[in-house]
Amino acid sequence: MFGCDLRWLKASELTDDFEKAQNDVSWADIIYEGGGNTVAMVELWKKTGFDNLLRDAWKTGKVMCGVSAGAICWFALGNTDVPGYKEAEVNQIPGLGFIDAYFSPHCNKEGKRESEI
Repeated sequence: MFGCDLRWLKASELTDDFEKAQNDVSWADIIYEGGGNTVAMVELWKKTGFDNLLRDAWKTGKVMCGVSAGAICWFALGNTDVPGYKEAEVNQIPGLGFIDAYFSPHCNKEGKRESEI
């Protein structure tokens, strides 16, 4: 895509083949995370130690980016539609905290701005 070499890392590889995860992160210049469930994603990353691998990559200057949950994950907090969080008085979901800020994806969605803190 766009003349770039890509590698795909499956969530299952974090538990089944962590060495592949280490090699892929080491190889990459840009780490892109797609959408999904931020809570489950960050929980898996912390359980497997992948969060530390990502933090080390970020500290060395790799570009960390994504969309939706894949964008929230880099921030301290984010706005979500995950059940149990969206009903909270203050809709906050924790990310990895690489960036000390609150991120809200999908701001153009009807009613989204009203749900932010």
